[in-house]
Amino acid sequence: TGTVSYLYRIHFSLRPSGFSLMLRIGGICEALKEYDFLRTNERLGENIILLGLGGSHAYGMDLPSSDLDVRGITLNSKMDILTNQNFEQFVNEETDTTVYGFNKMISLLSSVNPNTIELVGLKPEHYLYIHPIGQELLDNKKTVITFNVLEWIFFFINSL
Repeated sequence: TGTVSYLYRIHFSLRPSGFSLMLRIGGICEALKEYDFLRTNERLGENIILLGLGGSHAYGMDLPSSDLDVRGITLNSKMDILTNQNFEQFVNEETDTTVYGFNKMISLLSSVNPNTIELVGLKPEHYLYIHPIGQELLDNKKTVITFNVLEWIFFFINSL
């Protein structure tokens, strides 16, 4: 007899609109506790503008045993902006979650960083949460990436 693994989409609220997270049966309560930092951390919570699944899920290589790699973007705080502080990212190794500060993400996208490009190129069903600002970024991703990709290709060709 085989084991049946069911997936459930769980609503996890960061703000009134919330986001959904697909979990395998049996891990629902534990996973909600594991990801509670997305809601309670002062740098994250209502500042998150984009969350998605990275890693094997993003590349269509996930298996039933695959873990969830969550990637996201959070807005820099008013204090960061006013004091010129540089918040780069929040990492939770237990859940393999990385949430980049907005300014850092724009810098990484501009330099054609493959780890960040995956987040703006996901299939719609792999996004867990999209704030209107996150949608604006997704709608304009070609503006940020295209010029720099062409510049990188030109540099590479000239170095041959």
